[in-house]
Amino acid sequence: MSKVVSNPSSDRPFPIAGCPINFVNETGSTPVYHCEATRMNIASQGQPGVFTAKRNGMMGWARYCPLAVLAMAALAAGQQAPKPSGVEAILRQARQEISEFQKASGKNSDPGHPAPKWAQELWNWRETSPGTPDAARATTEAVRLLVYADRFTEAQRWVDSVPPDDAAWQTLARVLLDSASRQKDYQYFFARLETVFSDATDANIRAAVQVSLGRAWRQQREEKKAEAAFRRAIDLASDSRAGKEAESQLYELLNLVAGRPAPSFTAAAVGGKRLSLADYRGKPLVLVFWGTY
Repeated sequence: MSKVVSNPSSDRPFPIAGCPINFVNETGSTPVYHCEATRMNIASQGQPGVFTAKRNGMMGWARYCPLAVLAMAALAAGQQAPKPSGVEAILRQARQEISEFQKASGKNSDPGHPAPKWAQELWNWRETSPGTPDAARATTEAVRLLVYADRFTEAQRWVDSVPPDDAAWQTLARVLLDSASRQKDYQYFFARLETVFSDATDANIRAAVQVSLGRAWRQQREEKKAEAAFRRAIDLASDSRAGKEAESQLYELLNLVAGRPAPSFTAAAVGGKRLSLADYRGKPLVLVFWGTY
């Protein structure tokens, strides 16, 4: 009976028929494993299936362990670098080719722009793996490639075919916001997302849509509508990624808008002295926020 155990060298689970093997340590350059079936530590001696066995840390005798042969094979597979998914491979190639195209002075208006070709590759992946996380990501990234190549009409045509309860909407809504911002035209964005929100039944999707709508309303300087959208997202799925983002956006909207008093805070100076913003009330003060990344 196969069991799935942990391979500490790669953090990937792998099945070993009847013999869970766990990494113990390395003796010199020799990896040592513990075979639960034989209750012994085993170390490869460079020959298939030949291990030095030891109990209680004492090297004793060599034996042929067929179970360990399976461990060796599984270990070899586990030590290989994890293969990227099809979507990751397509994206990597797409980004490289687009980068080379741009370095060669290629423009978005050029008929030979590589983005549509790679977007189609991603869309094909969506259609061959429906309902999977990779399909959702492929959908979003396909539309993103078209948007950033200014293929807005084609992007909208593809987006219109995505059902309201497709998981892709959790990230696709933000790409549509980017598209609207690039075009400085929000008509399609608002119409499509309001339809998705109305028809979707998944709370996480509906929350993600509201976050993007809230962001758009902020860009339009419609603060009350933005606040309502963020609150709606929090009510729908407060523990989701969209819900957390909505909380952050709402706090910023209510507390960090130009012209409003800055939120009070204290911080430690370089020398360890505690500084409070309240100590400088009534005095000219410039705050510089910075960080290293």
